[in-house]
Amino acid sequence: MTTQQSTSRREQVLEAARDLVAEGGLGAVTVRAVAARAGIGASTMRHYFPTQRDLHRAVVEGVLDAQLDGRRITDARVAPAGRLTECLAQLLPSDQAQVGALDAWFLMYAAAIGPEASLLGTQVLEQGSDVAREHVTQWCDVLADEGALAVPRRDAVDVALTVVDGLCLQLLTPGTALDVPRAHALLGLVVGSLVRSAPSVQDEAEVT
Repeated sequence: MTTQQSTSRREQVLEAARDLVAEGGLGAVTVRAVAARAGIGASTMRHYFPTQRDLHRAVVEGVLDAQLDGRRITDARVAPAGRLTECLAQLLPSDQAQVGALDAWFLMYAAAIGPEASLLGTQVLEQGSDVAREHVTQWCDVLADEGALAVPRRDAVDVALTVVDGLCLQLLTPGTALDVPRAHALLGLVVGSLVRSAPSVQDEAEVT
């Protein structure tokens, strides 16, 4: 099988998995079910995804990768704080009408740490968190290489993810005074404390 054929078959498997997610949630995505939907044997399926965990990871990555566009972070025409804020804002609802989409995000946490938590729920939350952290780390790496971070990159990543999660939770809280524009504004304020507008003299000296 050529590399192109292998890539095409892998995408066929992922497409089948996405269809099953749409119909029955991630719990419906088993190796056997996806193999049957994709029209391939279980042994072929395991060539691409040896375990169900690997399959779930690929599905979660596909969803988040489609949602998160990091190209803006390299646009030097925009101030570093503005770039990072725009990238992180993709993890928040874009407008008030999209707040309802956070229900799925909250249910993911409930399935992992709530009273009816399951191993699958825990794995999905872990995988989703890992993928989100990888994206945010990549964005912070770009700014760190520019000398634009005002704090250690690990601190920047941890603070950014914590703030995004907190804002999402506040937006879901009944009776909250926080709306989406205010959430985006607060995100910008926090990012402003993590990023400086230009490299320091010390950073420039280290580069040279």
